[in-house]
Amino acid sequence: MTLYTAKLFSFKTGFYPLIFIASGTLTSYSFHWLLPSGHRELSPRDIWSKKYRLLLLLLLVLGSAGTIYSMFILKEHLLKLIPLIFLTFLYSSGKLPKGPFLYLRKYFFGKTIYLSIMWALVTVYLPLAFSNLQWDISSYLFFVNRFTMLFAICILFDLRDKEADTLIGIKSLITTLSYRGIKILFYTSLIISAACVVVLFTKGTGLTDTIIMLLPAVLSAAGYQYSLKTRSDLWFYLYLDGLMMLSGIISILIFGFP
Repeated sequence: MTLYTAKLFSFKTGFYPLIFIASGTLTSYSFHWLLPSGHRELSPRDIWSKKYRLLLLLLLVLGSAGTIYSMFILKEHLLKLIPLIFLTFLYSSGKLPKGPFLYLRKYFFGKTIYLSIMWALVTVYLPLAFSNLQWDISSYLFFVNRFTMLFAICILFDLRDKEADTLIGIKSLITTLSYRGIKILFYTSLIISAACVVVLFTKGTGLTDTIIMLLPAVLSAAGYQYSLKTRSDLWFYLYLDGLMMLSGIISILIFGFP
């Protein structure tokens, strides 16, 4: 996802920014899944995490080491990095079982929006910030395109957990809305995402990149009904998570690494 941003805006990401993003992602995921699940009925992913806690702990240590090392190298960018690290922790902190974090678990109303913005910040804002490029209308359009596409996919993840979250009292956008309201929000998000791509095309984005950017939205829409019926971890963590990085993968296969 980061490399696709670099390709689209024609700059080199550099080795250490990629190490920071990769290590930070590994740290965040490992930390999130090490924390106890608040659901009464554990999913296969929760069961796996509980069984392989030692592996997750090892990945957390390795990811943290890579994050700290790359932050030292990128120390001139610390003011851009530290807020993102704090916000990433804040998202997972709702799973902590004690103290004020229980409040976050119950009242993290905007967690779907929050996670989508975080992913857009890390994979669009951060690489552009590292490159010191000036933002223009294309940068903002691409950011909105990525955010709305990610938001639609995150809706499907939270929709899967809607009933379980409601039972334990989690108040979020998805637990509050009706299924009809969620469907409208999902497709509206994808329409905005596609509209940004169309405008980018009129601003000079090539036809190939236009198609590449549209594909995740089209495939997300195609998978909506099936996402309502299944709780398969393979569907959510392979297909839907895969859609997030699909543009980058296709771009690398066609054009090579930026």
